[in-house]
Amino acid sequence: MTEPDELQQVLLSDLPGEVDQRAIEQAGLDLSDGLRLWRALGFPEPEDPESFDQSDFWAMGQVAQMMVDTGMDLNYAVALTRGVGATMSRLADWQVGLFAGLIEQQDTEEGRREVSAALLSGMRPRFEELLSYAWRRHLAGAVARIPSLDHPEDLSMATVGFADLVQFSALSNELNPDEVGELVEVFEGNSHDVVFKHDGRVIKGLGDSVLFVAPHPEAGMAIAWEIVDMVSRKWINTLVSVEESATQVQAVFESALEAENLLDLLTDERLDLAIDDPARPILLAVSDNGPPMAAADTRAFMALMAIAQHRGRPHTPTDQAWIETFFGHIKGEWPHLEDITNPVLLETELARIRVEYNSVRLHEAIGYVTPDDEHEGRGEQIREARRQGLARARQNRLDYHRHHINPE
Repeated sequence: MTEPDELQQVLLSDLPGEVDQRAIEQAGLDLSDGLRLWRALGFPEPEDPESFDQSDFWAMGQVAQMMVDTGMDLNYAVALTRGVGATMSRLADWQVGLFAGLIEQQDTEEGRREVSAALLSGMRPRFEELLSYAWRRHLAGAVARIPSLDHPEDLSMATVGFADLVQFSALSNELNPDEVGELVEVFEGNSHDVVFKHDGRVIKGLGDSVLFVAPHPEAGMAIAWEIVDMVSRKWINTLVSVEESATQVQAVFESALEAENLLDLLTDERLDLAIDDPARPILLAVSDNGPPMAAADTRAFMALMAIAQHRGRPHTPTDQAWIETFFGHIKGEWPHLEDITNPVLLETELARIRVEYNSVRLHEAIGYVTPDDEHEGRGEQIREARRQGLARARQNRLDYHRHHINPE
């Protein structure tokens, strides 16, 4: 049986050693300075410094030696170390949460521990290399964004954007914790994908919101509209067919692009761009991983129409939560649709319901406006007018009661 302390041994067994307190002192620091660096890494200070092992002294010594090599003072070193500690702590917590679902599938305690040990030992060496690679690539990108190392006073221009889920607090009170977690994961994952696709950077994510920067206004607008479209709930087109293949996908997407006046964006200059150029796509198609969407013919069509694809994970419906919610609303509010067997009648009825769904029905998930309002950019104006109206009504009630005091 693999005990919890043995799981730690899997991770800590081959850390660098053969060093002691002298690793700090050789860099001109004393033990109190080393303890400050240790706390900056996010670790509790031991009651007895003698409890530090050789790998702990090695870590503090590495920072101390970096100070010597770069001329960095202790305050800068502590700030840098604190950033590393905070980042690694969040990453470790995220990893444990990610693995929990797989580990909990084991029937016995012994089985879960064995899976934990296998995951940790199999992941660790390559994940360490991945961390180093990702850090270097991100650092190289950050350095490249500096306008001029020779003229640091030069300003760097960027487009800043912010997006969040409307009425998230109210919605979270109506969902169970698992549903809230799924909603946040879907929004966060897909919004980050959109930002990265257009060469943007996520500055901060708060679950139900994302703060991002884009290299230029056009990219910022593209990011904003793709995130809005992900949650505007607009039902653009319908296709009734006895088959589900790449042919039907191509037909409905081409019709939808025409309906939204996006075909004019398919210029020769855009289509000449490389497939992976973030400026090329006019649309992001988020879908399941079913055969019609994963087919080679579909991928070729999407490339021809400058549509980027993002498919969910197999057997993971939460990756398409808004699509599943859409189907649930349609079947629940118009149950007679499932009883229609005449395809012409079904197509006619779907067209009628689509108008009602888009322009009449108020959607709670987007703040009780219609998808047309949200899609065309009127949603926030309507919500703000409501908030102001409620504030005026409250003030009117207060003023009335101040001037109409009931006699006792």
